[in-house]
Amino acid sequence: MNVNIPLPRLEALAGDRGKTIICTIKQPSSEVFRLFDKVVFLAQGRVAFHGAPDEAITFFAKCGFMIPDHTNPADHFTDILAVWPDKEEECKQKANRICDEYANSHYAKELLALMKSAEKPRSLRPHRGAGIYRLITALFVRYAKDNIRNKSVMRAKFVQKAVMALFLGFLYFQTPADQDGVTNLKGVLFFFCSELTYPTIYGIQTYMPGEFPLLVREYHNGDYPVLAYYVAKVLSYMPIFSIDGMILTSIAYWLIGLAPTAKRFIRTVVTGVLVEAMVASLGVAVCSMSPSYAVAVTITGPLLTIYSMTGGLFTNVAMLPDWIRWVQYLSWFRFGYEAFIINEWTYEKYNNITCTTTSGKVAESCERSGKEVIENLNFRPINLYFNWLCMVLYTLAHYSLGYIALTFRVQRHR
Repeated sequence: MNVNIPLPRLEALAGDRGKTIICTIKQPSSEVFRLFDKVVFLAQGRVAFHGAPDEAITFFAKCGFMIPDHTNPADHFTDILAVWPDKEEECKQKANRICDEYANSHYAKELLALMKSAEKPRSLRPHRGAGIYRLITALFVRYAKDNIRNKSVMRAKFVQKAVMALFLGFLYFQTPADQDGVTNLKGVLFFFCSELTYPTIYGIQTYMPGEFPLLVREYHNGDYPVLAYYVAKVLSYMPIFSIDGMILTSIAYWLIGLAPTAKRFIRTVVTGVLVEAMVASLGVAVCSMSPSYAVAVTITGPLLTIYSMTGGLFTNVAMLPDWIRWVQYLSWFRFGYEAFIINEWTYEKYNNITCTTTSGKVAESCERSGKEVIENLNFRPINLYFNWLCMVLYTLAHYSLGYIALTFRVQRHR
């Protein structure tokens, strides 16, 4: 490396910011030599000179070592103080004589007086690392930038949700309040839960396991604790897995013709965000426990099947056997689907549902009101906010479990 490049920058750093810069250098050029404010020459474990470069020239001249014309001062001083193999004793005596001359010179006396007049140095404070909040902020910015640069995480995910929302919207466009409409709306509301589940959980499991080796290395290097990584990672995921859910429900909601009130629309969006948050928390927890992507997927597959089957669409929750009924209370399909159903079917539009189908035929089985739809699914209208609370609590529980598992794994690996 050309030392002429960094040294002027160091000189500017020392001048502009008041920093003291100490460095060692071998065989500097005359231009570089004169950049230093002070130079120190050592010989035989003693100080041969300490002072300004120009003062060094004067001092060595007084000792009988004039610098020849067109000679680099640094090379000249090095030759004088060096010990040559064929003149070892002579060189050592010469070096010691120069060191004695310096010890008796006014340069050394001025330096000694300066040192004695200086204040008693205060004890250094022990090094303190950055606080947890600063670490979380720095790591959050790091992972947020990674997410923004990753097209498959950001743009592709949002585009996919918008396309799916348009597909759903036109497939169930302005669904009427008849018996076919009842069937279609029950299906599309459950599909909201499904679409907010599978891309989210598998998306997290695609990227998170690959970061584990880096986390282990940086943790054991003392860069940051697992808590800082975990919180920053979770926070960096939250906007992604909230915005895409909002895109899906916002577009599809109005195209399908769901209850046209701001209150019910907002509750639908909030329910979607909470469903996706609970899904994301489980995805993070499973990744934190699993040693690889393959293991994470193996665990996730059966869980999603069990949770969806007990969500309320495929099986009436009241008809579940006693030994499996408790599973529904772990499922966001159950909480989210019930919240979607309650929010939609308590709208006054569904107080009088016709018993005909879209083709005009009379349906064999007729649900005449939104209340009947809710009751036939064995849902309770008062459970809307309770379901929201359950999803929030389970989200926190999943994240807590994931943090404990990840901390245990990181501490065991080197």
